[in-house]
Amino acid sequence: MYSVYTAPSSLVLSTTFLARRLITNNDMRFLYRIVLTMTILSAVVSAHAQSQRGIIAKHIESANTHDLAEKFTNNIDLSILNVDAVYSKTQAEMVLKRFFKDNAPVDFVIEHQGSAGTECRYVIGKLITTKSEYRVTYFLKSDGENTQIKQFRIEQY
Repeated sequence: MYSVYTAPSSLVLSTTFLARRLITNNDMRFLYRIVLTMTILSAVVSAHAQSQRGIIAKHIESANTHDLAEKFTNNIDLSILNVDAVYSKTQAEMVLKRFFKDNAPVDFVIEHQGSAGTECRYVIGKLITTKSEYRVTYFLKSDGENTQIKQFRIEQY
């Protein structure tokens, strides 16, 4: 015959109660602080990204090619009305300036935005000009504090 030791039920219950109480008091405060910090940090990062998209939209609507080009990566993939090329910031600014000279913006509305992976966001909008309506798509690359446009497209609607 085998003999198995069983602890008195009152000892098991009091140990379980103490363990839960220690976890609840110390660890829960710590976990609460971590969750709160992550929530605040996420809101700040999201607000920064939203403000960057808003600033870029204002540059497009006002045809401010100089400030828009400041947001470009050093070499940007630029596509305007099916003419695709990789340009430097300065070259891209000149190409956009020519486009906006021929197509003066009236309004720019962001229609959709999202993310493609963890570091890349995209924005799709409608550009209304004096001549026509265009679909504008741009991809944003973020490396911490700095957000840059790595691809910019203007297509006929």
